[in-house]
Amino acid sequence: MSERKELRHADIAFDDKGIATITIRNAGSLNILGSHVIADLRQAFDRLVSRQELRAVVLRGTGDKAFVAGADIKEMGVLTPDTARTFIDGLRGLCEAVRQCPVPVIARLAGWTLLSLA
Repeated sequence: MSERKELRHADIAFDDKGIATITIRNAGSLNILGSHVIADLRQAFDRLVSRQELRAVVLRGTGDKAFVAGADIKEMGVLTPDTARTFIDGLRGLCEAVRQCPVPVIARLAGWTLLSLA
């Protein structure tokens, strides 16, 4: 039996084989990463890591236009030094949550995808 939990910007679906799918939602047609989206994605990963039956996580965007088109440049345009630190810390925390996930995390890429080879 599958299970579903929703945050405002992240939908978590969990199937009976231990596969969780986190879908970025309510983040525009290109799945833009703003502070609220970043926080909900981090919370979604935090909710999953303690589940013993978890075998893999699929991370995907809503729709087929883009996986993630990048950070929210409108939000970034009004950041102060303090809020910029908070924004970057949130993004770093999300990346660390994905990296520390105890099972494989698979990005389901559809449409345009910004890739950094750093």
